[in-house]
Amino acid sequence: MKTATPEPADSSRLAHVHRRPQPSDLLVGKAARLTLKIVYHPDVQLHLAQRKSTSALRRACAIEKSTFDVWIARLSEKYHVAAINFEAGDHAMPQNPLEIDLALRAAQVAWEKYPYLAHRYGERGRRFTDSDSCWLVTLTRAPRQVAVTKALEWLRTVLSSRGIPTVILEFHLEAIQRVIRVEFPEQLDMQSQFDQFLSDRKTERRRLFGTESRSRLIDMFDQRFRACTGFKVESAAELNTSAWVDEHSGISGSLSALRNWFTDVERFSTDWIVSVYEVLVELDRVQEQSR
Repeated sequence: MKTATPEPADSSRLAHVHRRPQPSDLLVGKAARLTLKIVYHPDVQLHLAQRKSTSALRRACAIEKSTFDVWIARLSEKYHVAAINFEAGDHAMPQNPLEIDLALRAAQVAWEKYPYLAHRYGERGRRFTDSDSCWLVTLTRAPRQVAVTKALEWLRTVLSSRGIPTVILEFHLEAIQRVIRVEFPEQLDMQSQFDQFLSDRKTERRRLFGTESRSRLIDMFDQRFRACTGFKVESAAELNTSAWVDEHSGISGSLSALRNWFTDVERFSTDWIVSVYEVLVELDRVQEQSR
């Protein structure tokens, strides 16, 4: 399979994040008022970051409060994530323009790899892919890899329970790593921050049914999906397999969050829907044989 290569850096694409967000960047109404309050009042911004949007993450990652607050304060200075996505809240944002561009290029690669995201989540999903990518890049500067791994496990649970299987997050992380190796070849710590999380996912798949069985099954059902009539979505076999892995790894509801969309009779043909259920039956069978 050909590996997607992110585009070269383009500073012109960052013009809109080189300043604080303006009212014209934001939605009108309650969401806009809240965002403007955060953006234009630094003390309130940091207070809200500590008390609301980041407190749950800090607890989930078991990061010492003093360390986490310093990290957040340092990463929330000049550039604000609301300029990327007005609905993203107040999470950490890279302060190096090169890192922001890196994040946006990796997000584009991940978005284009899985057209499912555009079909299901549209422009709003694209904005969150961009803002999530910026947050992921800030993790490469985190003080400890164990904190990064726990943060990624938290994000994995959030995304998969909303219909975004972990394989998409994995590909996104790998895209970020590839760009970091090009832009920051001397920063070995940045390049390796995601390694433990990615390694754990491979171990998880091997435990459930083995790498070869997974690849063979995906290839087989990709052919079936391509032969179906009506509307089709690329990588359906891989995505359903990943959601199945998420469910069997303890993330309750992740399978139904994806399957229900892929089996909607208003969207897909009967032969497509049958193929989705056959993938899941085959996964159960392979797992049973591997025990």
